[in-house]
Amino acid sequence: MSRRDKKGRKLNIGEAQRADGRYVYVFRNNKKETYLYSWTLLDTDPWPAGKRPDKSLRTKIAELKSREASGIKKDADKITVKSMIDIYINLRTPVVRKNTLRNYESERNRIANTDIYLKRICELDLLSCKKWALELKGLGLAYDTIKKTVTLLKSALDVAVENNWLVKNPCDFQLSKCIGKGTAEKRYPLNEVWKEKYLD
Repeated sequence: MSRRDKKGRKLNIGEAQRADGRYVYVFRNNKKETYLYSWTLLDTDPWPAGKRPDKSLRTKIAELKSREASGIKKDADKITVKSMIDIYINLRTPVVRKNTLRNYESERNRIANTDIYLKRICELDLLSCKKWALELKGLGLAYDTIKKTVTLLKSALDVAVENNWLVKNPCDFQLSKCIGKGTAEKRYPLNEVWKEKYLD
């Protein structure tokens, strides 16, 4: 006899509904029993009041199977932007100058001041990365500063793609079309009066 949820809907193999109403999917990950949870079975189900909104169980299962079919490693859903940037900087440390590493740290600190820093890389998509770039612009950062910061994240996510933690890089977009081209402040040569003042 097939199991059903409290609404009478048939549950697939591996799916169950707990006594508190939460849905769970059980699967094997490297021979270890692993679980996916959600308060809804389908995207069309109303979300319970007082519970933090999340994806439905069936959506999570579909994403899991899609990653597996694409050759994505099963532990990829545990990797955060923070840890991915750490991995990238550690890889680059032996081959770049100290000044470049200082720049990486400055860019990492800017990323750390945004919500994207603690997100899992599997949660990122093109839209969320573009919104993040606009968030940096909203902080009043110059175009070149934003470009360097976005480039660090893009480079880190390139490593994730190379290691089968992502199918494609969600940060691979043309920045100027997203936030507009930067307008550098016009510079003027010093006249003789200002040269004398500067030298004094």
